Amino acid sequence: MDPAAAQCVLVVDDQAAIRELFASFLRRAGIEVDRARDGLEASIGCAVRVPDAVVCDLEMPEMDGVAFCHSLRAGATTRAVPVVIVSGAGPLALGRALAAGCDAGDAEAPGTTGSWDGPVRDSANHGMRDSWRFLIRRSTQS
Repeated sequence: MDPAAAQCVLVVDDQAAIRELFASFLRRAGIEVDRARDGLEASIGCAVRVPDAVVCDLEMPEMDGVAFCHSLRAGATTRAVPVVIVSGAGPLALGRALAAGCDAGDAEAPGTTGSWDGPVRDSANHGMRDSWRFLIRRSTQS
């Protein structure tokens, strides 16, 4: 990746408000953002432009986050793209996502201590702040 080129993160979520929330956060960090409504739309987009990183929901129509991550890991140009899962699907779903090759994430059931109102876990149990640091660091490496 050319270090002078703008980094791009693909945000994949079937809820427009969530896509825009993450897009806004990333733009404030100086990162370019592409968006997709589900895994199928994201896969098509990745064939046109490979993102530097992905923020993805798990439960979406057409193709869910686990299937999308499998498709990324199967592609020669996309297998190393870091993926952070953000979902309310629960820890078992996060386990499936991590097994599919996702790098980090939050998938606590809404209302638990791991949801948005409390500490948020990732694959290394460092919290969502570290997931964002991981994502931004990986997306800006050359």
